Amino acid sequence: MLKFNEKNKPEKVNLAGLRILVVEDGDDNQEIFRRFLEAAHGRVSIATSGKDAIELFPSEAFDLILMDIQLPEINGYETTREIRKRGFPGPILAVTANAMKGERERCLAAQCDDYLSKPVNFERLFKMIQKHCQVKLDQDQQVILSDYQDDPRVAPLLEQYAKGLEDKVNRLHTSLVEQDWTTIRTISHQVRGSCSHYGYPILEGYFEELEEHAMQDLPSPDQMKKQIDFIEQLKDSIGSGLTMTHR
Repeated sequence: MLKFNEKNKPEKVNLAGLRILVVEDGDDNQEIFRRFLEAAHGRVSIATSGKDAIELFPSEAFDLILMDIQLPEINGYETTREIRKRGFPGPILAVTANAMKGERERCLAAQCDDYLSKPVNFERLFKMIQKHCQVKLDQDQQVILSDYQDDPRVAPLLEQYAKGLEDKVNRLHTSLVEQDWTTIRTISHQVRGSCSHYGYPILEGYFEELEEHAMQDLPSPDQMKKQIDFIEQLKDSIGSGLTMTHR
């Protein structure tokens, strides 16, 4: 089982937009991975077996896979090889309870990119993610640039779009206090549809998650506050990106 302690808790880690598949059969381990990765704003999916993981490809898109090696039936080595055959090009990080000599070499031979032993040290894991996914860690503020930042047809509209986002985020905060789930759903749906048009696909996924949460029978105000607060951070990062390009 994975272990948690305060020394194992990384600080100021931002995995925003990173789509992560965790292949792990243990319920407790799944929950710990999810909590750490989502706390860092990663987008986490869980596969509970090698078979379930393999069936996700090639239709699903991920940026990173965390692969438990000691899986039942189809082990992590075989699962990794099959996922590679199906065209996944991204990093696969092996997670194994086997600390015996030669285990790292066996993982690399199976086409994993790196190796981490259990109990997992999450500080080390995040540094490994930084290495393989070029994720910036220990950053006070992330700068987000539009895919169309240099397009003369779209660039003049981006500042206006950012100001509109500020108004919508303020309305989300107000609606949350009033527990007006309908308005939160409506705003999330509208913004989700416009994000890709203005070149901010990273925002689209988070507004989609907020919309889905607001559609639940009993939405959690605490969870939605975390989502809205993080969306506000991304909105501020967009503003920083526009300021930077005007210098």
